[in-house]
Amino acid sequence: MAVEKGTMIRVDEARQIQLFDHLANHLVCLKRTSSGSIANAITAIAQFGGKTFYACKVGDDDNGRFYLHDLCAAGVDCQIEQRRNEGMTGTCLVMITSDAERTLNTFSGVNTTLSEHDIVPEAIIVSDYVYFAAYMVISPSIRTAAIRVREVAEQNGVRIAASLSDSDVVLNFRDDLHEMFGKHIDLLFFN
Repeated sequence: MAVEKGTMIRVDEARQIQLFDHLANHLVCLKRTSSGSIANAITAIAQFGGKTFYACKVGDDDNGRFYLHDLCAAGVDCQIEQRRNEGMTGTCLVMITSDAERTLNTFSGVNTTLSEHDIVPEAIIVSDYVYFAAYMVISPSIRTAAIRVREVAEQNGVRIAASLSDSDVVLNFRDDLHEMFGKHIDLLFFN
């Protein structure tokens, strides 16, 4: 399978399918859960009683249906009827060894096509905060969408929360992060 233990890498669709097939053929116990940097934070807020909205794209596939069902079951508004798209839903294969070391292989899937046309200004305007993760900067279309979200938020007095996510992202996309986050962040998380 040729996976380097302890790494976190981005993979393409073919490689992700190869990895899942290999594990399934070797009777490895696979557990599926809906997650992601922003989705985890939004789900936690919803479970503590907060009103949340999450913009994402999933494929019209089993993983996409599973993901949206989990978000809705947790109380997250994600406009389920508008979020199924052509293409494969992104997945992150997390392999944990007996010494508790994690190895992650991430395929972002159709979510990388999220664009400013997918933004729901009505959800932003009624929010106390919008939340960004530095990972969003990697995809040009998601970065453009995030900038538009920030602009709508700033125009309507909505506060900005952000997570720097990963030091490599900060080092490699510093200028893009400045553009995406703008000149003011009200709440900053270091992960």
